[in-house]
Amino acid sequence: INFHSRALRGLVNGGISILGYEKDPTNSGKLVVVKDEAAHVQKIFKEYLKSSSLQATANFLNDSGIKRKGSNKKSGKGNRKELWTVDTVRYILINPAYIGKREINRIHKNEDQSYLKPWQRYQVVEASWKGIINEEDFYSIQNMLEKNRQKERTRLDDTKPRFYLLSGIIQCGECGRALIGQTS
Repeated sequence: INFHSRALRGLVNGGISILGYEKDPTNSGKLVVVKDEAAHVQKIFKEYLKSSSLQATANFLNDSGIKRKGSNKKSGKGNRKELWTVDTVRYILINPAYIGKREINRIHKNEDQSYLKPWQRYQVVEASWKGIINEEDFYSIQNMLEKNRQKERTRLDDTKPRFYLLSGIIQCGECGRALIGQTS
């Protein structure tokens, strides 16, 4: 319950810092803005607003040489930890920490809140740090992401089922499951 009360006050409860922030050396529950990283975060949001594509934004970041947080450790060039992906870009874009908000119990976000105990309920509270992105841009991007997700879902739902000649006939040699065709 102590973690929950700290979260309600907008404090962090551990973990690694996100791009654009470091833990405050005087108060580990607060984050302070790292100016050069904050500029990178702003570029990410600006690029997504321009392209409205997660993949195009990831490509832009990789081509621009903008590194992910913690990717500057000694490792070979092109290391997977250095590259931006659709998922790493999405994680930045949906994180309310960038507008100075703190999510509590994110794992219960899509559950019926009336069945949860008070300390299990999903909430968004004011964080103890200042935001890097303005709220209007943040919520505009949330709408864009949702529209793109709906378009993709519709596209997948509207596809015609295809018949593959050998589906279900050939079996996996290791597990014995029937192999099925998925692409033409």
